[in-house]
Amino acid sequence: MSDINEQYNHARSLIKAKQFAEAQEVLQQVMTSKPSYKSARYYAGRAAFALKDYEQAGQLFAGFVRQKPTPKANSECLFLFSALGDS
Repeated sequence: MSDINEQYNHARSLIKAKQFAEAQEVLQQVMTSKPSYKSARYYAGRAAFALKDYEQAGQLFAGFVRQKPTPKANSECLFLFSALGDS
């Protein structure tokens, strides 16, 4: 899979299928190839959260919010940040 968009879409389908570790690998490739691909960081955070890697999830979500500082981005991560505080 060479196209970044194809890799990203494949990773999202892996997340939907609950194949979080595989999705993380693909999203890492996307983020390495194109660091400005903002949504990749968000979905990598979701995968890390599902795998109970809360430290990594927090870093990824914080990076997503820094890259996309909008009310919508902030609200998308608010619940997950809250859950991280409880762990």
